[in-house]
Amino acid sequence: MSRAGNLPLRILIIIPTTLLFLVGAMLIGGIFVHTSLDTGRAFGHQMAEERSKRLASQILQLTEQLPAVLTLNAEGILGGRLDIQQPESLAPWLYTQIRQFERISFISVALPDGRYITGARDPGENIQPHIAANFIDGRLKLAGYQANPDGSLGARNSELLDYDPRQRPFMLAALKTPGELAWGSIYHYAGMPDFGISMSLAVLDAQGKVIAVCGVDMALERLNEFMADIPLGNAGVAYLADAEGKLIATSSPTLPFVDPNNPSNRLHLATHPSALLRKVSQYQVDNRPFVGALDAEDSRYLTNIRRIDLGHGKHWQLGVLLPEQEFVGKTEQTTRQALGFVLMTLVLLALCGALLGGFIARPIEQISQLANSRALNALRQNSFKTSQIREVQHLSASLAHLGDELADAIDELEDRVIQRTQQLQEANNKLQQLSIQDSLTGIANRRAFDEHLRQQWLNAKREKQPLSLLLIDIDHFKAFNDKYGHPAGDQALIQVAEQLAEQLHRPNDLVARYGGEEFAVILPNTTVAAAALLAEQMRQAIAGRPAMIDEKPYFLTISIGLSSVIPTAEHNTKALLQRADQHLYQAKADGRNRVSTDEQ
Repeated sequence: MSRAGNLPLRILIIIPTTLLFLVGAMLIGGIFVHTSLDTGRAFGHQMAEERSKRLASQILQLTEQLPAVLTLNAEGILGGRLDIQQPESLAPWLYTQIRQFERISFISVALPDGRYITGARDPGENIQPHIAANFIDGRLKLAGYQANPDGSLGARNSELLDYDPRQRPFMLAALKTPGELAWGSIYHYAGMPDFGISMSLAVLDAQGKVIAVCGVDMALERLNEFMADIPLGNAGVAYLADAEGKLIATSSPTLPFVDPNNPSNRLHLATHPSALLRKVSQYQVDNRPFVGALDAEDSRYLTNIRRIDLGHGKHWQLGVLLPEQEFVGKTEQTTRQALGFVLMTLVLLALCGALLGGFIARPIEQISQLANSRALNALRQNSFKTSQIREVQHLSASLAHLGDELADAIDELEDRVIQRTQQLQEANNKLQQLSIQDSLTGIANRRAFDEHLRQQWLNAKREKQPLSLLLIDIDHFKAFNDKYGHPAGDQALIQVAEQLAEQLHRPNDLVARYGGEEFAVILPNTTVAAAALLAEQMRQAIAGRPAMIDEKPYFLTISIGLSSVIPTAEHNTKALLQRADQHLYQAKADGRNRVSTDEQ
């Protein structure tokens, strides 16, 4: 006993505490490694799903433009606004459309006798849109033409090319199902190295005879641009394939979708040079995405494959594949290094503790129990300050001091958590506001307009109240921009937006920037007569109060198209927008600076 009494008390503590730490570290370390890996994989799957949903949304937004353009042009032909008897007169309309829809390559009209005219944007080339036709300089001789300032045909700027639209996929597809929207097959553009996909519509007269075929084409290069812009990490890939498994676009030039040895041939997933893409060809998805992991090229990929339904009998397959190692590699390496260091340290402590045996003093056991129970208040009481053992006194005092510091740290941490939560909430609120606000004018943007129109439509339908819509366009705004410059144009847009907003006084009325120099106003519970009165007030307000730009007055005018409806099951917002757009077109055709309504 005398020899035991000469031993330092710290040595008597090493063995039991070391063994406890060793077992606890191994158990906690194993759980931590497993949890870290599972967390990394779960985060990777979440990222793959988010990227897949974002790409699918962008692709649908892009392809949804095609049927909208076709329907608008077919209605224009049937309504007489577009004169197909003089196809050259279609040039201004098609040129305006191709400039408006930046992701579309061709917007065309073909006649049964083979005449063809299109607003064109050459794929893969950042040049000004132009007009192309095959009847100006010879029958079925296609050439490009510069557009005059009013959009009419100007001078020819290309060589002549034999072109008969009746042999092209877009017209063949439309004639198979006259009167219905039809997707064409993916094909080579005439005289170009690029691929494109078309949607077309054969327009029928009252006797059911085909009088024209409207077509819209989109270059696959546009889809490749979307795929390349999406962030997928260092080695992540995304691909888009048609229903037959042939590639349409990929996110990386290292995964081509066209055979380099035969540029007219698109590669198939099942025979692609990449083992990863050959692997994904084995998975066919329907309405439910495939979520899992694939092993290929000595790596494991977290995979999300989904079907994109484009409507009208067309669907594509979208896949996003992210290397698992990017999510679990660093975590696994860091965790293993930390565990190795802890284990080595504990082994050394265990070797030292093996010299001591079971000489644990009762006060130390009690202190250990307090520490293990995490009883913070008990630790802070310094219960063993009167102990006869000097080391116990010091340990108790140290634990009490540590308890005080820990309690202070907990209080400080809680305050920081509350402060950070408030900051995050404020940031989220600001971000939410920015997402629905037009960055230039400060009024609602297109996204906010679409959501507000949808909500007010449901309210009006439920309450059987009228819903009115104004589409507003600044007259001759392009000429204003060309003459005074874009900064002046921006100032004009801001002041017009402010003047329009000043006319609205009800909480559910909304003015939004619809696009370019166009604005839209939603008027719930407003009859067409009341909406027409407000529209006229807006027109007079703009015309009567000059826009002040650089302290100089500039008088602007607006044209307004108004449509109103009491929504029922037979109506929809698309028809309401189309009627308002038609009235806007009529207001401009009647001389601008006026209001055209459903009552006229």
